[in-house]
Amino acid sequence: MRAARRCRPRRTPQPWIGGGQTKGTILPGNVTLVGDLNAIEIGRVKFTSTIEHTGATTVTVPVFVTGSQYRITDGTVPLLTLGENATRSSSFGGALTLRGNTADAGTTALTIGNNAIAADAGITFNSPTGFSNLIQFKRGGANSWIVYDANSTSLFLRDSVNGVMAMTFAPGAGTAGRVDFGGGVKIAGNVGFYGTAATAKQTVTGSRGGNAALASLLTSLAATGLITDSSTA
Repeated sequence: MRAARRCRPRRTPQPWIGGGQTKGTILPGNVTLVGDLNAIEIGRVKFTSTIEHTGATTVTVPVFVTGSQYRITDGTVPLLTLGENATRSSSFGGALTLRGNTADAGTTALTIGNNAIAADAGITFNSPTGFSNLIQFKRGGANSWIVYDANSTSLFLRDSVNGVMAMTFAPGAGTAGRVDFGGGVKIAGNVGFYGTAATAKQTVTGSRGGNAALASLLTSLAATGLITDSSTA
């Protein structure tokens, strides 16, 4: 008779993660790291829930939210939203929202660049032909100021509260460019015109009964660049 074969107990496969191994077995349930996690090579990963990092502050990163949104949250409040915005206007194709946690004090800030790296830092607005590049300021949800190009080569600063085009920058070669003001202009510092160095407020002196006051006035106007004094005594 043939000897009976010994049956070995079936071993449960363990996940091959850590210890420098580059392949593994997918198991349902939790995955526990064995050793150090040096690298993971992933072709495609689909998360049906969230990725969480729990430390002094819990940060939850849902990689996909309905409506094609990608968000980073603190568990309840979306801190960073990429993609479509559920409350966006139909005139916008997408939105990037950065907001602070309502429980935290301080300023919400966006920093571009790193002063430790020798490289320029900038923001580029690149709308297609027929559309505008703009920066919009809001106060309590209402528009206050808009800086935009209105699908042109000019740059506009609009007072949205009063519906006034406060300032227009029109380009031009050399000195052909100009700035148009839609309201009054108040200058607190020194002033210079037509390329004249800025100078302080001028004082006109001399008697109005003779030519001394006139000479002083002409000298003062010339000093600010408003006139060229070619008068003779």
